[in-house]
Formats: sequence, structure tokens, C-alpha cells
Amino acid sequence: MLLVVSGAVRLYHLGYKSLWYDEAVLYWISQGSISKVLQQNALRNSAPPFYPILINLVSHLGSSEFTLRFVSWLAGVTGVLAFYFVARRLTSRRAAISCSILLSVATFHVEYSQQLREYSLSFLLTCLLLLSYFLLLEKPVFRNWMFLVICSVVSILTQYGLVIVLITLNLYALLDIGKINKSRL
Repeated sequence: MLLVVSGAVRLYHLGYKSLWYDEAVLYWISQGSISKVLQQNALRNSAPPFYPILINLVSHLGSSEFTLRFVSWLAGVTGVLAFYFVARRLTSRRAAISCSILLSVATFHVEYSQQLREYSLSFLLTCLLLLSYFLLLEKPVFRNWMFLVICSVVSILTQYGLVIVLITLNLYALLDIGKINKSRL
């Protein structure tokens, strides 16, 4: 039900508005070959190249506002679900559901999920970073290590600000390792 509400709220008027300036610039950056996208992104964008490359791939399906913004819509809806799983590891089921319901209708999150920008994908990746870290703490197996590594790489290629999340997780891990080593002495 949560995903239905999240999806419906974000779907309403998804392709209704024309691209605004920043979205149009991102669209034009994303056109052409991958090497051209990388070059244009380096010249005209302050964000890493993953999202423009993703839009390049999506634009082969169509160039309508709806089609282009679909990546952000999908990331926004999936981000609500990922947020629930992160919240569930930190709090009760009822609190996690309540917080996720609030997020599913939060104006800022709905708006970012309807824009041709990397922000809703960045939110999803932040949740996935946290989730992968929690999974690794619970069970340090190869699969969980790879999940964390993949989330980390994609995060850095999507939004430079996610490096702050990675640094924070690494510092926390160092503190955790310090606690474990102290308890063994």
C-alpha cells in the first residue's frame, strides 16, 4: 500500500510541466555517445556523470518529459521502500511505517521525484548505503561486502555529497572496530 501511495502521488503530473532550465541542460548533456556525455557533463554540470548516462540510456526510449523523469520517479518510490528498511533497523515496525508514510507524501521528496535531476536517486543511494552497512554489520559475508562496495561506487558517481555519508560510515566502522578490539583485551 505504501508503494502504491508513493507511486501515485509522484506520478500525478509527472510529465505535465515542461523541462525547466536545469533539467533542459541535463537533457542536452545526456545526448550523444557516452564519451560525448562524459565530456559535456565535465564542462556543463557540477555533478558526477552517472545520472546523465542513465538519462542517455532512457532517452533512447523517448524524449517526453514523462519518460525522462521516470528514472527520478522510480528512484523516489524505491527510496521510500529503502527508507522503510533502514528505519526498521533503527526503530519499531510502527515507527518505521509512520515515518515512511510521512516520506511518501512529503512535498520536497515528491518534487524531487518529479524532476530530471539526480536528487531522488541520491536519496535512494543514501538509504542503500545505510542498509548495506547495517547488513554488513549483521552478517559480514562476501555478498554484503559487494553490496556495500557497489552502493559506494554508484553513490560517488551520482552525487559528490554522498562522499560525506561514506566518510561518516567509515568513521563509525573504525569506532566500532575499536570497541570490538577493546572488548577482546
